[in-house]
Amino acid sequence: VLWELGGKELLFIPAKIGGFSCVHAAAVSGQIETLRVLCEMGGKELLLMVSNDGFSCAHAAAFNGHVEALRVLWELGGKELLFIPAKIGGFSCVHAAAVSGQIETLRVLCEMGGKELLLMVSNDGFSCAHAAAFNGHVEALRVLWELGG
Repeated sequence: VLWELGGKELLFIPAKIGGFSCVHAAAVSGQIETLRVLCEMGGKELLLMVSNDGFSCAHAAAFNGHVEALRVLWELGGKELLFIPAKIGGFSCVHAAAVSGQIETLRVLCEMGGKELLLMVSNDGFSCAHAAAFNGHVEALRVLWELGG
């Protein structure tokens, strides 16, 4: 009903606080079917929207450990969605997963983005290993070492 009344324009309205899109909201809470429907209605352009700080829906899903949501985002948005650096700091979705200790998410991100994604560094040169170490996520460090070779 909302789609019929508001059209595509409604989907592209960012929240006043943070500039988050409806895709961010679905990704943060791991709403897989919602992500599919939003992409169907708004297309890849909607999936590639970033918040005021430059965080993508992939950052949101990765930070919260929503592996299946990340798989759907990759399927619908492509590899480029995984490589969007945040405007603030230049952090990747792998940084987001590492800083929050999301082990399975790190494995899936490596599967989708390869070593190239794991080797992304922030504007200050911090790697995902730095992010994991900062919060004492020892198991995440082990997984990153295993995946990074």
